[in-house]
Amino acid sequence: MCCGELCAETSSSQCLDRINRILGGEWVERVAERRRKDGSIFKAEVSAGPMVIDNVNYMLTFTRDITEREQAKQELLRANQMSIVGQMAVGLAHEIKNPLAGIKATIEVLSSDLNLEDDDRELMVRLISEIDRMERLLKNLLRYARPPQPQPETTNINRLVEYTLRNVEVTSAKTSTDKIRFTKELSTQPLQIEIDPEQLQQVLLNLYLNAVEAIKGPGHIFTRTRLSHDDGNVFIDISDNGEGMTETARNNLFKPFFTTKSKGTGLGLAICLRLIEQHKGTILVDSQPGKGSTFTIVLPTYSKERATDHG
Repeated sequence: MCCGELCAETSSSQCLDRINRILGGEWVERVAERRRKDGSIFKAEVSAGPMVIDNVNYMLTFTRDITEREQAKQELLRANQMSIVGQMAVGLAHEIKNPLAGIKATIEVLSSDLNLEDDDRELMVRLISEIDRMERLLKNLLRYARPPQPQPETTNINRLVEYTLRNVEVTSAKTSTDKIRFTKELSTQPLQIEIDPEQLQQVLLNLYLNAVEAIKGPGHIFTRTRLSHDDGNVFIDISDNGEGMTETARNNLFKPFFTTKSKGTGLGLAICLRLIEQHKGTILVDSQPGKGSTFTIVLPTYSKERATDHG
């Protein structure tokens, strides 16, 4: 294989230009993307320079895969960010929550005691509604920054999915003007794992409601559960034929305060990912504009002793 084929640059001229500079006597040290034989891309630390043997110019290159180092760096950065967010959330809750409660109580007293015109009374109701929204935002911020520790118990995943799905079907039938069809394909294998059922149900409910909102007009939501024999993980797929998402939206979907909704807080999916990560799992998403979305919850099958260790 030619060394140029290992370069991940979209333009081969960039790679060839760098090779010519090295052969001309320049020593290069850089972090770059490299391509494996199977075509996958990884980040590498590259050190390359000229070498002459028997009057023939060669290029000596040292390449070190730094994927794990970069992942560790990102995890440390995220941990630091979460620590800062946690401190901010506690401070906000202390400094804002109590004054908000006082303002809300005052408005409620004035609204009930004063002889207000209809327009003024409606304004009071709207003010209380906005205060409620701010209180929910603070509550969600605290939940994201410092989620409750899981209380794992042996849970039948299929049963929990069916229970949540029935609730969503009833809710969507009452709130959606267009009919949404729900179908499912649940694993015939027993999916009994140690997990906090309330937290998983919260995640499922959030994903289902997002799927319902993503569908404009009659639509279809499909649920599948499965067990991977390769790694022993349990998968829960929730697919919809809604609007789908752009690549930018997919990349930012689980970041706090990112939202594509006009009235969203951007914390729902971020909280979902945090809860699943506490169970050593993750959430994957596959989506294209106009082709719907599929969210996949991945959960390991582990013992109760391991499940309780989430420090």
